[in-house]
Amino acid sequence: MEKKAQRRISVTLPDFLVEETDTIASSLNRSRSEFIALAVKSYISEYKKIEKKEQMKKGYLEMGKINLSLANSSLLSDESACKIYEDFLSESE
Repeated sequence: MEKKAQRRISVTLPDFLVEETDTIASSLNRSRSEFIALAVKSYISEYKKIEKKEQMKKGYLEMGKINLSLANSSLLSDESACKIYEDFLSESE
């Protein structure tokens, strides 16, 4: 497996987070850096899922408005066609 380029960054965390990070990383037999990289990757993945859901929700709401508009215009056309047909039937009696 090809190793991806890495960059060293400096992050400041409260003591309790460092302690939690070290405890969990140790229980997973990972270094602090590996654990933090996995945690960030997991967070980004969840963030993208939430963003995708929000985009889909927005799209469904927009399509709902469009579909309602189309249904209303079709209803008006149907009512108009029905009126023309009723007029035709009443004239032929």
